[in-house]
Amino acid sequence: MNVRFPHKFSGWKWWLLICSASAYLYTILHVFWGYGDEGLVLYGSQLVLEGVLPYRGFFEVFGPGSFYWTGFFFKLFGIDLNTARTLLLFTGVTLVLLPLWMTRRIHRGPFELFPAVFLLLISIPIWPACSHHWDSNLFLFSSLAMFLLWQDTENSFYLSMTGILSGLTYCFLQQKGLLLILSYIVSMLIINHLKETRTKILLNLILIIGSFSAVILTVLAFFYLNSGLSEMVYATIIWPLNYYKQVNVVPYGFGLREFLWKYYENSLSPLSSGIAVFLSSILIFPYIFIFLLPIVVTSLCVFCIKNKSHRASVFNVTTIPFWVVGIGLWLSEVHRPDIYHLVWGSPIIFLLFYLLLNVLFKNRKHILTVMFGTILICSFTLGMFNLLKSSSAKEKIISRRGIYSSFERDDALAFLQQKVKEREYVFVYPYHPMYYFLANVKNPTKYNNLIYNYHTELQFQEAVNTLEKKKVKYILWDTVAQGRNLTIWFPHYRHPENDSLIMEQYIKNKYKLIYIRNGLRIMERKQNGSNL
Repeated sequence: MNVRFPHKFSGWKWWLLICSASAYLYTILHVFWGYGDEGLVLYGSQLVLEGVLPYRGFFEVFGPGSFYWTGFFFKLFGIDLNTARTLLLFTGVTLVLLPLWMTRRIHRGPFELFPAVFLLLISIPIWPACSHHWDSNLFLFSSLAMFLLWQDTENSFYLSMTGILSGLTYCFLQQKGLLLILSYIVSMLIINHLKETRTKILLNLILIIGSFSAVILTVLAFFYLNSGLSEMVYATIIWPLNYYKQVNVVPYGFGLREFLWKYYENSLSPLSSGIAVFLSSILIFPYIFIFLLPIVVTSLCVFCIKNKSHRASVFNVTTIPFWVVGIGLWLSEVHRPDIYHLVWGSPIIFLLFYLLLNVLFKNRKHILTVMFGTILICSFTLGMFNLLKSSSAKEKIISRRGIYSSFERDDALAFLQQKVKEREYVFVYPYHPMYYFLANVKNPTKYNNLIYNYHTELQFQEAVNTLEKKKVKYILWDTVAQGRNLTIWFPHYRHPENDSLIMEQYIKNKYKLIYIRNGLRIMERKQNGSNL
């Protein structure tokens, strides 16, 4: 094996990478993969365009950034699934180009494409849906680029943009933005110490903190002037601190065996069992490596620290921001340390893994070739699998928000589009908000998902009271993501006893079953439902 990449990366090669990444991601993103969380962002963005204030008009726990960011593009290009997926494609390509630019800052060489190609092949495909995690990473990498440019030029504009983009990152994912600004402060103090100079450090700290604070204060003022500040503070700070962990405690790396391995094995089931297991092992290897990445990087650091020249190559003024921000990014995603959050949190640490190997084995190119080549072979195999899987989605679904490909018919969506007019009320319970967006129907309640021990009894009762007040005709009641089945995704979920099931008692009392479509019970309100 003799894998080599060019030392020079001229303009046409950047364009080649952009086109290749776009083609790969487009093939995957034109398919609807059924990720329920996407509906939280897309339907929330639609509501924002309609003048609804987040947290006061609908309840959500992450920051308002994704609603206004996606809503901005909906305003420009129309409220359409294709608009959302094009934005995600842009995000995915940018999250390939910026890591490549950063890789070339810390180590240029024959393997410099390796981190960017790896991230392209494994990142977006594991969660091919709009998400505040992708949005926040886009702004985080943009802010880091500004900080690195400030290091090069000492231009105050870049430092102020670093603070502004960090503040915007906070608006997407609160802890990520907070850890990001703290990472820059620590980086500046360390760099200032290494340079043995105290000039401008105080002014620079005031500038970056002030820029960050200006964004936060502007957002707070906006919600205050629109009478929604208390709801925002409760939903994005108080509520997560008290309730998020009740169902989101998962083992480290959760999802590797439970979801990915089963997905690959089931997809390859037509093959003999031995070949299916062998290929599944290759496909899952890149994610096992992400699972092990903190241990691998820590071990390599120990070896580097022992050697003075290696230590100087790995820990210096150029690399310090990568270490501090990389650790901050990883910590910001391990509030739920499943494999998906580990992928969102690992890009910068993966760049440092690339640096460490190049420093440790700079005179042993054959070892680097074997190591990088092995990871790339598995990653390219995964990429080919993703393309083949995407091309097998033959079902064309015509929704009110655009045409997309799927692996099966969506009879529940067809029912909504046939029986329910646009903007009429439908309640989807407990968790499938994408139907609100695709069918262009309205959620009568504030809650786009509703889960016991995650939401409070008062919130359940509020939803029931709203349904009763508005006499909602149809409810879609999920038969898969409901009840004790929720432990599949939330291992610590504890389902209440039957006499404590507020929503279920209401639905059974007031609604009758008319169809079951795509795992959803379609419930119609009784003409003269009995009183509670």
